[in-house]
Parts: sequence; structure tokens; C-alpha cells
Amino acid sequence: MIFYKYDEIQAVLTDWLEETKRHQGFDFEWYVNKLIADGELHHEVYNTDYFIIGTYKAQQWMGDNAFNIIGIVKDYEIDNFGEVYTDLSDPEKVVNMFSYIAGEQVISDFIHNEWEAEEEPEDEDEQPELVEGEHYLKAERKGKFVYKITTPRDLWPNNWRKLLLMVDGEFIMQYWGKQ
Repeated sequence: MIFYKYDEIQAVLTDWLEETKRHQGFDFEWYVNKLIADGELHHEVYNTDYFIIGTYKAQQWMGDNAFNIIGIVKDYEIDNFGEVYTDLSDPEKVVNMFSYIAGEQVISDFIHNEWEAEEEPEDEDEQPELVEGEHYLKAERKGKFVYKITTPRDLWPNNWRKLLLMVDGEFIMQYWGKQ
């Protein structure tokens, strides 16, 4: 299903990714992968902030599609919750719930089309020059989020609970124990 104003709803994800990457640095891919694995990316992007604030803005955003949007919200809530919880007479609440619903499709499209392409390792030339055992450990991927460290234990640095792993030529921040 192609949702009304899909591009605007998708822009919420794009903005969230840019902001998160700016704040997370090396941890960005690990953080997004964890949210995906936990099934929490959709919640984090589309349920922790409002899509539109204000009745007038919401009415303008829906335009002539108000009844279609209300129908989508109503059907979704009945199918998923057994009853309608959103106040369908409040345009702001309807639009925010609609963006949440459409956000499910945006996240699904992102995971299956864009995120996998972003996970490809960068060329070795572009990686920072770090010394194995001092700054990072080499590891091999055993599953989507499971790694086996191949650097011998006697080369591990003292601060091994928070360190970089090099997996398939790409750096991944890994934590063990309490943060």
C-alpha cells in the first residue's frame, strides 16, 4: 500500500537517522541494528515525538483525504486492538496516528531496501589507521549480531569492555558488561 504523503512520513525517518548518526558516531550502526533486532526502531522513530502539532496544521495536512485517513486509522486500530482508541474528531490525533501507521511501511521499506545497502563494508583505504590489540580486536561474524573475536586474548587491551571490533573490514563498537 502506498500511503498518502509517504515522502513526508519517510522524511521523519531520514531526519531521525541523520540526528542519531550525529550523536552516536561509531555506535550508530550498532544502535540501529539493535533497535531493528529488538523490533523497536518503528517505536523510536514514530512514537516518541509528534508528527504534526496543532489542529489547523493537521487539517491542512489531511486536506481532501481526511475521510480516507480516518478510515485507515479506524481499520488499523480495530484490526490491531479490537477497538478504536484514537479520537477521530481530533485532526491532530488522527494525523499522528496515521503517521505511526504509515511509519510501519516506511521502516519495513528502509530495513529491506536501504539499510542492508548501508551495511556494506567500506574500502580498507578509508578506515582509520589503528593497531590490532591496542585500539581494536578482529572478529568474524557468526550471525547477524553475533561475533567471534579472533584476536588472541593476550593482545586484548585493559579496557576491553568497550572497544572496536573489526568485522569484514568494518569497525563496530561493542560493549560487554555494565555500561
